[in-house]
Amino acid sequence: MSKVLKLLKERSIGDGDPGPGDPEARAKWVEGRKEYVGASEVAAVMGASPWDGPLGVWMKKTGRKDGSIDGIRLRKGTHMESFILSEAAEALSVTVESHPMVLQHPEVEALRCNLDGFAFT
Repeated sequence: MSKVLKLLKERSIGDGDPGPGDPEARAKWVEGRKEYVGASEVAAVMGASPWDGPLGVWMKKTGRKDGSIDGIRLRKGTHMESFILSEAAEALSVTVESHPMVLQHPEVEALRCNLDGFAFT
């Protein structure tokens, strides 16, 4: 294991998205996302997303709007993650490994990201 991966694992505050194989664990993970702004929501918070904005993110986080995401697009994206990682590895001539985990900003607890994989040279 690389030094970087070891350091990230030490600083991880939890496992990443458990995927669709465990619906109960996934529901718990989705509910936990209400507690922080994730990397996929930053564009909306900054007003730079064509699909959502700061008010929409706030409404979902506070339970004023249903923030659950389901449907064919979500399942398709989840299913394609491993394919996309392997294609990126080939295109970039790097090694990509899947190590789902949640990382938290060292000073701002409300900022977190869920990593799907790591690229190594």
